[in-house]
Amino acid sequence: AKRERLLRECLMHAGYEEAVESVETRPAAWLAGCPPTRTFRRPAYLRHLPALHVRLRFRVPTSGPIAIGAGRHCGLGVFAAWQRE
Repeated sequence: AKRERLLRECLMHAGYEEAVESVETRPAAWLAGCPPTRTFRRPAYLRHLPALHVRLRFRVPTSGPIAIGAGRHCGLGVFAAWQRE
């Protein structure tokens, strides 16, 4: 609940809030070959924050790149396009 609210706040600041249908989080990636979050180097100011993989589903096709959250300026919080199965 709190995690999704914070993610939706990040999406609002990036201008995507209305376009997002759903938000999912988990420690393991959905894409094969993507490393677990514990292996990502994070600056000291981000280490106290949880690191999670996030999957966004958009209501309509959305162009990227998309980067949200506190780590977006250091290579974290970047989303890859993934077609629905």
